[in-house]
This record gives sequence, structure tokens and C-alpha cells, in this order.
Amino acid sequence: MFINLEYIKQAISETELIDLTAEDGEISINQLKVESCIDSANSLMVAYLRSRYSLPLDNIPMIIIDIGVQIAIYKLYQLRHRNKMPESITIAYENSLNLLKKYSTGELTIEVNIPDIARQSGMILKSKPKVFTEDILSRY
Repeated sequence: MFINLEYIKQAISETELIDLTAEDGEISINQLKVESCIDSANSLMVAYLRSRYSLPLDNIPMIIIDIGVQIAIYKLYQLRHRNKMPESITIAYENSLNLLKKYSTGELTIEVNIPDIARQSGMILKSKPKVFTEDILSRY
């Protein structure tokens, strides 16, 4: 939904992906493991963003893609380094979660394209007629 394998490959090398996902003796990326980590990152992002935004987004801002990539990389590192995660990976993951929380609470906002029809429509408020009109109030 937000990220895919191509975004991951832009962030880390293919060799690193192989090291993180390949079984003993394999020399290629384990696609199933990568897709599982990507799906997990996308699901986590949906859980944070769906309360505030209509998903899927028409245009995904780069910051949202970056957040997803960092989460997926963290999930990939968990496959091999669950007990001893690199600090830089953990910090990037925690920063990404903090940004997601800010987007979900509205502290930060994602620019979304609002259709022209939605901009033109609005609420119509109706109220009862004034009891104390200007004419009545001017008498006092």
C-alpha cells in the first residue's frame, strides 16, 4: 500500500537484503521474508493512519514512504538480529513510530488532495429566529 521492494532496495543494498533474508547456503533474496516485512510495515502504517485519513492515499508523500521503509528495515533486521539490534536501526524505527503517532493525532498532517466538489460543499447551519432583534435591543 505505501511501500514495496523497490523502495527497500533504494535504502539498503541487495547484499544486505540477502544477508538479512537468505537461508543458509542461499545466495538470493528470500522474497517471502521481504514481502512479509513489507506487509507488516504497511499494516502498521494503516493502523495508525486510517483513523485520520481516507486510505489508500492518492499521492503518497515521500515522508510516509520513508517511514514505511524504516519500519520494514527494522522488521528485516529482526529476522537476524532479534537479540542484538543495531542501535541506528532501532533509533530510526522509534523515530518512524513517533512520526506515525503525530500523524495519527493530527500534530502533523499529510497533504491530501481534496476534490473541488468537497471544497465547495460545506455545512449549512440553521438556527431559530432571534428573540432579541436589533430593534428590540435599541429600545433599552
